[in-house]
Amino acid sequence: MKMKTRSFRQARVDKMDTTVDRLIEYFVLTKKVEGRSAKTVEWYTGMLGQFYKFLSSDGHSTCIRDLMLEDGRDFCFPTRSHDTLRESPP
Repeated sequence: MKMKTRSFRQARVDKMDTTVDRLIEYFVLTKKVEGRSAKTVEWYTGMLGQFYKFLSSDGHSTCIRDLMLEDGRDFCFPTRSHDTLRESPP
């Protein structure tokens, strides 16, 4: 009986459909396996959880395929407007 194999491209497409919360789970698990301290894992979990909360509450997509650099900037600099950054100083 032949097993159906997935192409590299199909596997890559599947990964792009992964959501941020799933990636956070993988990342935190990896840090635990690597032997990071409980405090470090807790910090990662909290900070990444805030990012996920930001995405899901602000109408951003949580699928990694849809993530943009601006999503990260909006999270890091919530009071700044990107247009303001491009303007020259008065």
